Amino acid sequence: DADTDADTDADTDADPDADTGTDADTGTDADTDADADTDADPDPGTDADADTGTDADTGTDADTDAPHKGESAHSPAIPPTRGTIRVQPDALVAAINRTTRRKGPTMPRSHRWTMLALLALPTMMLAMTLQAQSGARGQDGADGDARTPRSSFLAEGLTTLYAHDPIARALSFSDGRYGAMIQDHEVRNRNSDIDFGGYVAGAFSVGIEGGREGAIVDLGHADTLGERYGFRETVGGGQGYASIRFVEGDLHIRSNGRATQPLKEAAGLTQCRRNASAATRMGHVYLVRLIDRHDESFELVAKFMVVEHRDGESATLRWQQLR
Repeated sequence: DADTDADTDADTDADPDADTGTDADTGTDADTDADADTDADPDPGTDADADTGTDADTGTDADTDAPHKGESAHSPAIPPTRGTIRVQPDALVAAINRTTRRKGPTMPRSHRWTMLALLALPTMMLAMTLQAQSGARGQDGADGDARTPRSSFLAEGLTTLYAHDPIARALSFSDGRYGAMIQDHEVRNRNSDIDFGGYVAGAFSVGIEGGREGAIVDLGHADTLGERYGFRETVGGGQGYASIRFVEGDLHIRSNGRATQPLKEAAGLTQCRRNASAATRMGHVYLVRLIDRHDESFELVAKFMVVEHRDGESATLRWQQLR
């Protein structure tokens, strides 16, 4: 064997070039304890590694356990040649920890869990809120058709009122839920902005609770609004109703294109009183205004359209709070 790498290992296996893993090499020998691709061994096939870079060395040499010059006891032992990389698991973990560790004291594991919990808390609260709102949307109205408003400022929905139901005959424009509730085995008022059939048979009534006073104005059938105000209604109707809104403090309705014009009938909302009523008519659009004698800052304005009506029994309203 004309091995030219000045190997000093006292190898005892049949192949003089095959490292048996029992040498006492301290990591400073010239052959770096691996004959992989570095020796010029012309051995024609008797060498175990056949100069293919697949040295039979299993990585259990004693020389891999001792740190090389310039390395700490915890550093991974990585040979400078190709082939199998021999790394102690504990040393690798220590190296990764040193690489990923940030400056400053290490946070205890219990503190890390606390931080994760605090970061997750807002997300959990948001999910619970959305779930509660979703559940509330289906708890009121005919077949769950009442809608919990997306916000108190733009509250809107589709709700059926029942004249003979003690809970479902009144509606709150503030949250879209029925105005009454059963509490302590009694029917109690919760927030009744409008009532159907309870005070006047076959009519809507407003200003019916506490210090509230109200006004209700019938704008007529939705299909006639276009004729009276000079705008074109589309197939299916509803453009006039949809366009009613506040513009610079006054109620307006659609004009030509996207322009608006003052809603004349809105003047009737200034006269508020107790138990104001208006007859229920299919397809008609209504305006409602509520104030409170005990709270001068309170004002609620809403619009609604009767989309279904069973005389003396029920009325389904498409409604929206405007203020």
